[in-house]
Amino acid sequence: MDSGQLVQRGCPFWVLGTMVLPGATVSSQKTQKEVPLWPLYPPSPPRRWATSSLFFDQHGLWQGDDEVVRKATLAYTCGLIQLEKPTLEGIAIRYQIPKEELRLALELIDAQGVYDASLADLEPGGQVQVDNVVVAKENTTATDFAFQVYSSGDKRVLKGNDFVSLLYVAPSGRQTLLALLLWRKDDKTKIEMAQEALARMLKKGLKVKRVAFDHGYLEPEFCKWLHKKQVIWTSRVQKTQLFYFGNEWLSCREWAKKQGMETWHYYGKAGVYSKGIEASNPEYYRVKIVAVKWSRSADLETYCYYITNDRAASVMDVLRRYKQRWTVEVCHRDGKQSLGLNSYRYRDVAKIEGHVALVIVAFNFLQWIGQGSELPVGQLARMARGQTAKPRRTRISSTRLTKVAA
Repeated sequence: MDSGQLVQRGCPFWVLGTMVLPGATVSSQKTQKEVPLWPLYPPSPPRRWATSSLFFDQHGLWQGDDEVVRKATLAYTCGLIQLEKPTLEGIAIRYQIPKEELRLALELIDAQGVYDASLADLEPGGQVQVDNVVVAKENTTATDFAFQVYSSGDKRVLKGNDFVSLLYVAPSGRQTLLALLLWRKDDKTKIEMAQEALARMLKKGLKVKRVAFDHGYLEPEFCKWLHKKQVIWTSRVQKTQLFYFGNEWLSCREWAKKQGMETWHYYGKAGVYSKGIEASNPEYYRVKIVAVKWSRSADLETYCYYITNDRAASVMDVLRRYKQRWTVEVCHRDGKQSLGLNSYRYRDVAKIEGHVALVIVAFNFLQWIGQGSELPVGQLARMARGQTAKPRRTRISSTRLTKVAA
């Protein structure tokens, strides 16, 4: 699908210096040749800046009425989308904004205001994905508080910064990056940060139906808090975790070992053998455990176990909800590869948080202009640069959970 087709389908159309409201279309061949057919098409250099736009204004980026800060903030956000390797110097050269003004804009951005604004007009009843993302700073100017952290993506320990990420997936499938919270060793735990962010979202009126997270967030207090808020949570549980299965106090692995081969059910669409059972644990209340193996004769050590407080959920519902958590991993990849999430070179906390806040705005903006196109953020960013979208090399399976559960 090219950019002209997207515009004809009614996608919002936004060019630096020009604003056409969502729903407007451009369909004539003459018009298509004369003006860029994709939002944020890079002018070189821009003669006129859009000082107001629906999306950027509602994200509360502006502090006061300083026109210089507004221009610098908009330039930085556009640079994250338009430049394949965004740097402070590159943005300054491309948009003719002094680096000092860009730095000032980053310091003045209200990161919490951006997070709050991302909650506006969200479709209720969706699922929040909670995860960590590591921005490695090896071989770069590391920040003062960078430290050794484990990167699940690189499968090794790196020197960098750790963020708590919250992504909202609406029932329609539309994704909204809600927050990227910088974690520090001497501050709150990641679980406490995630809980506070969710509490703020619920207080703001976001009606979250489900939350999915990896076993790193599977802490009793967090799970109990979600249960009291009447939010369904789904996670992956360690095979050594103990539960009462009936009257027996067993680990998940010991329970699975006792199950006869005939008691496992084969789910053809997912291509897995699975079995669910209600269990209890004083720390988690009553829960549902779902065991999964990838073949009939799979080794016991390769089984995966999932847990939820929704005891009425079917086995496939539990697997589907946890599989949806993979979207936050894709979001992290897109942020690093296409939006410069790992491109900052700042030592100051305020600048880092400002940069990350603008990455969130850029991600949500691309989702906003590409709604209905079903294109990934990386493709949307390429089209925003005026480039041809690349065909997908691989396709994430919609049935197998192997990659998700690994």
